[in-house]
Amino acid sequence: MKYTVRQYVGKNVDVEKLKDLVVIFFEDEGFVVQESKVDGSRIVEARKGGILRTLLSTDKCIKVIIKGEPNDVEVLLGIGKWVPEEERETTREVSVNPSKVFIDTPESLWAYEIEHHLWVNIERNVDMGF
Repeated sequence: MKYTVRQYVGKNVDVEKLKDLVVIFFEDEGFVVQESKVDGSRIVEARKGGILRTLLSTDKCIKVIIKGEPNDVEVLLGIGKWVPEEERETTREVSVNPSKVFIDTPESLWAYEIEHHLWVNIERNVDMGF
């Protein structure tokens, strides 16, 4: 599967706070994080830093797209290509067709575990009405 989707209807979610929650989650886990806003969608990209990643030029990241209104928010989570800051303006297709943004990758326990912890964190905070 390229990505997973969760939708929060009637929950009055503050989309900006939700984006901040995702950023803090990744930073606390030691990820390098970049964020952007495209056509109302909040995009968070997170990848592990370090010399090995730099040497291998690995451009994969965990990508989260948050879009919608407070009572109808959609969160998409998957693996995508790390988009350098200078190329972010060309990522307009994100809000139109996210299946072009996410890529198929072999299943890995590491990615599944991070995804699981992030979803639990999001669900808990949305249910608490953060």
